Amino acid sequence: MTAIDTNIDIDPNSTADEIFELIEAAEEAKELGKVVAFLRFVSRTDHAGEEDWSESAEAALDALYRSVKGGETSADDSFVYLKDVSAALHTFLEHSDAVVEVCLGCIVAIASKANRERETEGASGDDEDAAIISVEDILKSMQFHEDEPTIQEQGCLVIEGLAMWKTCWKEELLAAEGLRKQLIAARDGRITNERNKAYPLRAAKALGIDLE
Repeated sequence: MTAIDTNIDIDPNSTADEIFELIEAAEEAKELGKVVAFLRFVSRTDHAGEEDWSESAEAALDALYRSVKGGETSADDSFVYLKDVSAALHTFLEHSDAVVEVCLGCIVAIASKANRERETEGASGDDEDAAIISVEDILKSMQFHEDEPTIQEQGCLVIEGLAMWKTCWKEELLAAEGLRKQLIAARDGRITNERNKAYPLRAAKALGIDLE
């Protein structure tokens, strides 16, 4: 599968409502490259804290999530989008729990796809790969949204997926300050669904650490 072109011209004076409509049209036309380009546009840091832009970001991320889950992209194509998903997480981390939730969901979906499509787990990766995802923002999202059980669940699944996917991310996660604390807090109260309390344990297993 060839890479999807995300380089399109966007009117810099476009409003959030206009971009929202363009995202919907692009998804309907199965033009994922445009969806990702719009996500990049709405995730500019000067859009942080503005509800209209967060709604557009959520729409683009939802469209990307559906595309990945629906099998419309390969693991290699999906990998390219991680940088834009990570940028959206950074921009809206403290401003929209809905955007944070779907950002984490996209990362889980992309990591799961990669782990399914590759014959071996734990591809080494390199510094360039590691820079695509901000481990700090993932942990910060769990801390900042400690009262949102779904974000806790998705955060744990992100940690598991990244640790199983590339050793560069596993190493970065293991070196991250507060990781074990976040997993224990998720297990011991932040996650309310009893079945899903297993997610922190799965993350710990992928990392090779003990939460006891």
